Amino acid sequence: MKHDATHYALIAGAWIVAIVAGVVLWQLASELPQAMPLDDFQRTVRKLRSDALEAQALAQQLAQGQLTERFSAEQHRRLGRDLENVRKALDKPPPRGHEDEASKVRSAIDRLDTVLKAVPTAMADAGALRRLAEQEGAIARELPGSPP
Repeated sequence: MKHDATHYALIAGAWIVAIVAGVVLWQLASELPQAMPLDDFQRTVRKLRSDALEAQALAQQLAQGQLTERFSAEQHRRLGRDLENVRKALDKPPPRGHEDEASKVRSAIDRLDTVLKAVPTAMADAGALRRLAEQEGAIARELPGSPP
C-alpha cells in the first residue's frame, strides 16, 4: 500500500511539474517580441545607407573603367549578403513611434536589392551603370536621418 501511495504521489508531482512548465512556456510564447532599441534601429539604417553609397561608388567607378568587372561583381555580391543581414535585423518590431520609418527602410532594402542584382547585367553599359548608381544614391538619401 505504501508503495502505491508513493507511486501515485510521484505521478501527481510529475503532472504538476508538467502543467506548470506548460503554463510558463505558453506565457513565454504568447508574449509579444521586444521592440528593437532605437540605437539598434538607427545603426541598421546607417548600415543600409553605407551599403547604398558603397554600391553607388562601385557602379560609378565601374562605369568610368576604374574597376574590373570581376572585382565589382564580387563586391556587389558581398553587398547583397550585407542586405540580408540588414533585413534580418529589421525582423524585430521597430521602436515605438518609428513604424513608418521602418516600413520605408524595408522598402529601401527591397529596392537596393533589385538594383544590386541589375548591376551584373549592366556591366558593359556605362550609361546603365551611371543610372543604377543614381538610383543607389537616391535610396541612400531617402533613408530616415539622411542629410538633405
